[in-house]
Amino acid sequence: MNTRNEADKRVFELLREKFKLFDGVFGASDEILGAIESGIDIEMRIHGVYQTARTTEQIQSAFDEIQRELDEQIQINLQQTRRHLLDHFDEDVTSLLKFQQNETTTTLSQREKWLQSLIAYELDLKNISSVFKIPGYSAPCTFNWQESQKTGAHFLREDDPPVFSIIKQAIANNTPIAELHFNYSEYEHKISLIESFIGASGWLSLSLFEIKAFEEEQHLIFAGLTDQGIALDCETCEKLFQLPASIVSTSLSPPSFETIIHPHCTSIVSEVERRAESLYETEVEKLDAWSDDLKIRLEKELKTLDKEIRDNRKKATASHSLNEKLQIQQSIRNLEKQRAQKRSALFEEEDRVDAKRDSIIEKCSNSLCPQSSLTSIFQMRFKVI
Repeated sequence: MNTRNEADKRVFELLREKFKLFDGVFGASDEILGAIESGIDIEMRIHGVYQTARTTEQIQSAFDEIQRELDEQIQINLQQTRRHLLDHFDEDVTSLLKFQQNETTTTLSQREKWLQSLIAYELDLKNISSVFKIPGYSAPCTFNWQESQKTGAHFLREDDPPVFSIIKQAIANNTPIAELHFNYSEYEHKISLIESFIGASGWLSLSLFEIKAFEEEQHLIFAGLTDQGIALDCETCEKLFQLPASIVSTSLSPPSFETIIHPHCTSIVSEVERRAESLYETEVEKLDAWSDDLKIRLEKELKTLDKEIRDNRKKATASHSLNEKLQIQQSIRNLEKQRAQKRSALFEEEDRVDAKRDSIIEKCSNSLCPQSSLTSIFQMRFKVI
């Protein structure tokens, strides 16, 4: 972001500051913008501000208008969604929804729960409440943004120094092969996926699959296999780790998980290639539209300058005053300089478009021959009791 550019500052404010609460509700800003109106419409609106607004006041006014319209549309969408839900639920369900509303708004996301559990384990905290203290960190902390707004506690994110340090510490931990017993009876909630595996035992593994194609991506792949040869899907493996567990033995020899993990890796590669193809088509389409728009605008401005130069030359020919002729010739020279600058700008923009296209093609070429690696995080024997 160019901090000296007023329009850049307002774009940043609009996307991050004014709509920051949606980070905690929907998870990603692009999802919210996509729900409001298509991304290209948003881009065109913002692009229009850059093209037409010249003063700070004009920029502020234009972005205030965009913000007001988005605020209105969000509220309309929320009202329509509530009405649609309530119209299609029976009275008992509607009553239950209203009763649970307060509890629902304070529920943590799964990712926040993972972070909270990680911190509790690494710092040996027996009980983490909604607001808690991290040793060596002065402010009280919370993973709930609503709680943060209500109490003034610091809203923890992954990139906060204390959290980042704890994550690094956890990654560096040694994870020797061991046997764990997961105790379903001690868990306070019902997990249907796990109930059918009570009494079952087998092996679990977690691997890190890294792939470099259009972008660099990391995927965690869970694999599980019971002693009866039943494969556990990733979701079941993840849910096992919601249960209380205890280590009962170590120094075991795990089986090979290659036949279970390989299909997951193949599926990820296929999905990466599919997204790369889709992204390429979208980016090239936007690039072509941008290029056409630039050419049309600059060519129109060149035609206008050509006409002004022709008109001035006619005026100079028709003039009988030397002083007037000199003034017109000076005006013609200024217009010719502007025309030369416009032509130069047109060539520069074409070069920029070509460079951008080359960059996209290079990235897509990389996606056709992705580089990947698979690293074992841990392997363990398990039993559900």
